[in-house]
Amino acid sequence: MDLPIYRQTKSIITVCLDVIQPQEAETVRTLLNEVVQEGWSYPQSEPLTAAAFEGYWLKGDAFVVRRIEP
Repeated sequence: MDLPIYRQTKSIITVCLDVIQPQEAETVRTLLNEVVQEGWSYPQSEPLTAAAFEGYWLKGDAFVVRRIEP
């Protein structure tokens, strides 16, 4: 698969599927920790530290979907 991939959602928002960039890791960790704290998903019961996040989320291939602003 060649990345990035650009598409439009049904609501006409342009998005891009790509490999996570190092500068995006903390934002993704923050979002994941919000979901963990809500208790709706993921096996973790506590928020992930930066090291735990790296070991869990960034150990293999990790991808993000970015909104592309016009």
